[in-house]
Amino acid sequence: MSKELQQETRRKMIIEIAGKHFLDYGYGATTMSAIASAYGGSKETLWRYFPNKEVLFAAYIEHATATFRGKLAPHLKSDKPLEQSLRDFAKHYIDEICSTESIDLHRLAVGESARFPEVGRLFYERAPKATEELLEEFLATQMSVGKLPSADAGRAARTLIQLCMMARYPVIFGIDKASDIDSTELARLSVMDFMTIYEPS
Repeated sequence: MSKELQQETRRKMIIEIAGKHFLDYGYGATTMSAIASAYGGSKETLWRYFPNKEVLFAAYIEHATATFRGKLAPHLKSDKPLEQSLRDFAKHYIDEICSTESIDLHRLAVGESARFPEVGRLFYERAPKATEELLEEFLATQMSVGKLPSADAGRAARTLIQLCMMARYPVIFGIDKASDIDSTELARLSVMDFMTIYEPS
């Protein structure tokens, strides 16, 4: 194994260990010393990869949300009928935001952001905002070719995302489990409502 691959493997291992600590104990109660101990290395080694806790938390958020966005992007394809692309995106978005890790991460960000604003900022920039930008780019393309009426693509993206987000509330508050959610039907309804607003004349 090359030195670069060893370093990348070690870095990923640290991020995964840190992520478990952040989710289990919260941002405030997680320490670099505890992560180094769980990792089995020295604090000096940990600091070579991540100079402080905020940088490490940002790396964890990026790691978690990059996987999330990577699962969504393939469903936004211009070679499919528009509503089918939107339903595919909405279904997988609902599946992802109702997953256990996503719910835990959301609770962490909301619970800690009052005391640690950087937590809320990092989560927002790498999760909701990045997902909105991904969808906004797709919708802007659809508007440019006349498949959707010309409008504010960013606002349109937020509209669809908020319609999908309603599926998450029963899971966040412990009323339903993710397995109780019919994401296919909820995606269909979300896109139907979206198209009522943005359907071409």
